Amino acid sequence: MARSGWYDPPHDLRDQLRGCYGHDVEADATRGDMLAARLTRVPPNPYTGIIWLIEGEALLVERSGAETARALPRVFVCGPSRHGYRSLAAPFYRSFGVVFQPGALAALAPEVRIDRDAIADARGALPARLHPWLDNVAAARSHAERHTIAVDTLRAQRRSPSPSPTPWSRLALASWRREARNAVEVMMGWSDRHFRRRARAATGLRAVEVERLLRLEAALRDARDGASSLAEIAARHGFSDQSHFSREVRAVLSVTPAAARDRMRDGGSAEDWILRL
Repeated sequence: MARSGWYDPPHDLRDQLRGCYGHDVEADATRGDMLAARLTRVPPNPYTGIIWLIEGEALLVERSGAETARALPRVFVCGPSRHGYRSLAAPFYRSFGVVFQPGALAALAPEVRIDRDAIADARGALPARLHPWLDNVAAARSHAERHTIAVDTLRAQRRSPSPSPTPWSRLALASWRREARNAVEVMMGWSDRHFRRRARAATGLRAVEVERLLRLEAALRDARDGASSLAEIAARHGFSDQSHFSREVRAVLSVTPAAARDRMRDGGSAEDWILRL
């Protein structure tokens, strides 16, 4: 059996934090039908996350469409992903994750290199000043307590000597839309070329890729949670028509919009639990 929970960010941290989650697995390793409960399929996404393996172990079993077998670190940083990946947890397993808005981790720790499709040991990737935070989250007694620690740490960083919003926090609240990107260029006095270079360094993706993935995520959540037709959803989220929406879903998830909606709803494969948060 697998249990997952999602913690929305508090209002004052929406520009930095996409949210936090806890995911626990208790499965009978001798039962073949429990394998899906131990799998996690991470879809393509524009976010950077820090993941703690609180109890148990996990293997990276697929990356960028290719099979692999790599033990995941106890705490790791995962970059944004164009292709997604899959992992396999031990039969008894608990994990917790902090998911940052695009560019937010780079603002919190400018020393961090944000690479696309990268998975790195957090202690090697993050500066030493954040290591006590990693330890505190790992030592917490519950996911709710871990969420509180994550939020308190980010709030403390916001009260540090440079509390002014970053360009990326402004863009996070506007879903990285083109008009918001243009406004940031004017506000910062950046050329378009300079903005594109800074955005890629901060997010690991091109700015247009960030917007594309955020728009698709919003549209698919709308499809999952509402009763609108696919044509209505396509129009609401800025796709030129339903065919355009369908092509984008196929390009990113390799399935039809209807199949993607089924995966995101209760009753879908256990390995797609992230889509149901």
